[in-house]
Amino acid sequence: MAKIPLAHILQLDGKTAIVNGGAKGIGRGIAEYLREAGAAVIISDIDEEAGRKASTEVGADFVRADMSSEEDVGELVASAVERHGTVDILINNAGIYPLRPARDDSQRVGSCTGHQPQALRSDMSLRGIMASIAESPASRSASTNAWADSSL
Repeated sequence: MAKIPLAHILQLDGKTAIVNGGAKGIGRGIAEYLREAGAAVIISDIDEEAGRKASTEVGADFVRADMSSEEDVGELVASAVERHGTVDILINNAGIYPLRPARDDSQRVGSCTGHQPQALRSDMSLRGIMASIAESPASRSASTNAWADSSL
């Protein structure tokens, strides 16, 4: 079966997308598809080397951000708005893998303590999602934007 180009199905010309956790795996695949459909894409990841490589290969911008840091998330959204005027699509893909005890990341993640890896992953994911939404221009306007969360 022949592959139908995504741009024939989905037109995202003039739209701006942030894909956090976009340096590898599912996030990178999402970034590639969004670019193929015409969106301006900002890949965000805590892994700067992988993020820069992915952004170059995909044709996207890169902003290093730790999604558990509200400051980093604010800078990510501000950078996207400065470069492209708005954020239309937000893909919350960042997560922690492999799972490890929260004490290993206690400074980076903040208030999540104990030895419950699932709680750590959920805490980080929810912090990133809530901060992304709070910082988004969409949360301050009546426009309809697309939001997706693949991290939970």
